[in-house]
Amino acid sequence: MEQKGFPVIIDKKNSEYTLTFIPFLYCEAGEELMRCNVMKRAWENLEKVFSSLYLVSLFSIPLSLPFFYYNIKTYL
Repeated sequence: MEQKGFPVIIDKKNSEYTLTFIPFLYCEAGEELMRCNVMKRAWENLEKVFSSLYLVSLFSIPLSLPFFYYNIKTYL
């Protein structure tokens, strides 16, 4: 399963998605390595945003939860 862009494993456990970035798939010498590091940092930031949004949604008004999960499923 090779995809250009973000090399990612999406793991589903108990209806909770875990996104794992795999840096070594496209990390090669020179420019590719630099691009990969930038992509990895961007992805780590995105993961932080997702996890914090997930935590916020757990403690927010239940009415907002369906909207949040719909958005996550749209992006996955």
